Amino acid sequence: MAASLARASATSGGLYVLGDLLNQVVIEPRTNPPNGRNQTQSTNVDWVRALKFGFTGALLHGPYFLYGFRMLDRFCGPSRSLSTVLKKSALGQVVLFPPYVVAFLSLTAVLDGESPLTRLKSRFMPILVNGSVFWPAANIINFRFVPSHWRIAYVNVVGIGWNTYLSFTTRPTVAALPGSQLAAPLSS
Repeated sequence: MAASLARASATSGGLYVLGDLLNQVVIEPRTNPPNGRNQTQSTNVDWVRALKFGFTGALLHGPYFLYGFRMLDRFCGPSRSLSTVLKKSALGQVVLFPPYVVAFLSLTAVLDGESPLTRLKSRFMPILVNGSVFWPAANIINFRFVPSHWRIAYVNVVGIGWNTYLSFTTRPTVAALPGSQLAAPLSS
């Protein structure tokens, strides 16, 4: 049990750092270019921010979904049949994902010195909507084909792009944008 928790925390923390770094180096320079020009050169990396994001992955994401996936297995059974997989994916999306988004936004707000309530009001729905598009298909593959002891690793690898999106959406420099702007797909 302790080894599974350590592995879940380590992989989540490391890949959350990677997602934040991808956002800082690839996405943000293209969406906020200086003087209206496309910036392709390397940018300065905010390592404190990347480590805070990694801390969030290690402290929250890894343990939360390790135990959440186990709960889904206990509730729905370990079967990999299509009906069980669909039940797990739907239940995870309805029962696990919304509280995780609340906890994630609250923790990142506190780490950034912002009000959790303000961040929740401006970013909860866009993240929930986009996650409801992204995660069901990924979880169907996860529950159908990935052995249970590798599920967190799979979710983390598949989620590198998602982590980059979360980093972009929750970066402290974002003014309170209307939800529809945050929910729009990122373009390069």
